[in-house]
Amino acid sequence: MLSGRNTMLREVLDFFLDYDVKSLPETSKSTEDKKTEIKVKKQNFSNKADELLTELQKRMKEGKNKFFRMPKKQEHPLTKLSQILKVVFLK
Repeated sequence: MLSGRNTMLREVLDFFLDYDVKSLPETSKSTEDKKTEIKVKKQNFSNKADELLTELQKRMKEGKNKFFRMPKKQEHPLTKLSQILKVVFLK
């Protein structure tokens, strides 16, 4: 979501994300310490998101395999959905 070209969305999210750290006065934390803490939070979040996506892919694997093994000649009501999902999951 944040890797797209919508810079306004990125700026709005950056404002709200970790506002508690950003809003601390300079007397309690330096700007460099704030940046470091935010960087650590982002990395932790990214690691957790990777684990979650991996677990989701594992849980969906068997259904995905079954879905994509459907006969191609038979017009199945979900044929177009199958094609879309192939693009999404088989990148």
